[in-house]
Amino acid sequence: MATSCPTCGVSCLANTPVLFTALLHADLSAHLGVNNDLMAADSNGAVKFPPLCKFCDVRSSTCDNQKSCLSNCSITAICETPHEVCVAIWRKNDENITLETVCHDPKLTYHGFFLEDAASPKCIMKEKKVSGETFFMCSCSSDECNDHIIFSEDSFLLLLMLERQCALCG
Repeated sequence: MATSCPTCGVSCLANTPVLFTALLHADLSAHLGVNNDLMAADSNGAVKFPPLCKFCDVRSSTCDNQKSCLSNCSITAICETPHEVCVAIWRKNDENITLETVCHDPKLTYHGFFLEDAASPKCIMKEKKVSGETFFMCSCSSDECNDHIIFSEDSFLLLLMLERQCALCG
């Protein structure tokens, strides 16, 4: 059974999922005042939504730069656009250790650095040269991937092996 949009008259099928119906409406953004930058499509034409990232800005941390740790950030944010990725910055200076978790557009620099690993599903820390402090940075593209930060490639390989074993177990 077909029904039509009361605003534009476009015909759509009853009981069709809302998202699919919305995709049928070429002028949906005009009706709802939606910013087109908020929705994007991947190379297959599928709708790509903004990622979810831990977003605690700069916080004091007990995480050392050995192996891996969790951000201990309790705030999950929906990034502004589908093109953004999750970022984590770990810093140690003479006074304290901090961890920063945010969303950021990989086309733009962050703290003066490009996000080289923005397509990675995991947040693997890489040391950057910054005067007066130890500075590690990572970026990643899966939801909340900046919650678990990895300093050691060995830890990353171990994590991959464990994930594969869990996947095989069901």
